[in-house]
Amino acid sequence: MADDWIRVRTELVDDPAVIELSRECEDIVDQDHAVGKLIRFWSWATDHSADGWFRNVPLEWVDTYVKAKSFGKILARNGWLSRLKNGFRVNNWDRFLSQGSKERILAAERQRKHRSQKCHGATVTKALPEKRREEEEKRKKKKKKRIAPSRANARSEPVDGEVWGKGRIRLDVAAGHFIGITDKDRETWAKAYPAVNLELEFAKMVSWSLANPTLRKSNYPAFITRWLTRAQDRGGSNGVNGRTTSAGSGQRGQAEQRRAEQRAREFDEGDHVLPVH
Repeated sequence: MADDWIRVRTELVDDPAVIELSRECEDIVDQDHAVGKLIRFWSWATDHSADGWFRNVPLEWVDTYVKAKSFGKILARNGWLSRLKNGFRVNNWDRFLSQGSKERILAAERQRKHRSQKCHGATVTKALPEKRREEEEKRKKKKKKRIAPSRANARSEPVDGEVWGKGRIRLDVAAGHFIGITDKDRETWAKAYPAVNLELEFAKMVSWSLANPTLRKSNYPAFITRWLTRAQDRGGSNGVNGRTTSAGSGQRGQAEQRRAEQRAREFDEGDHVLPVH
């Protein structure tokens, strides 16, 4: 049956009463032997009583049952049993041997296991989101490093003698102008962008590039084409009948400066950046 068990303290073998049993009882050879005799007696008691009282059972009968002379007398001397007029009583019955004590012990054990499982589950639940956050941060760092490795290492100032770009059209940093632009290029751009003053826009491109060395380009023909397209879409930079707008015209000059700054911000997006070593 589920309740066929008794509670035994782990330190019982070293209890003074057990030591006395092993020394005073001729039929008990050592403390381990004494513990075995006690378990035999307590098992009999729980099978035959609900309250620990044994009426009409003399204390000396206990010696006969466990086959150890003076066993009952020594237990009574140590307060584990009480002699009655017509029998004896097992002391502390409700604490150790009653059905209620067994139910309390089982309930306490269930609570202990429940708390242990709850704490373990909370630890695992807390650890998983923390691990996911660490992995997400690692992915972001790797992605950021792949996107713009050149910008992190680029020099902040242009160096004389450098030529930026690849291919036929490039930017000569020392001279401050583009090299490789042919008359055919100018003719093509003049037809495609009739409202644009090419020389003025070239000067703006060079000024912007030198002011933003970390955004230097690898494909300057594409850079020039995009710049001229935006200038054309914004109304161009030529005056009426092809005359160039005066540099001193107040509001137009300020508006042109704002448009140049806007183009600078836009060119920070989408253009190929030339890696600098």
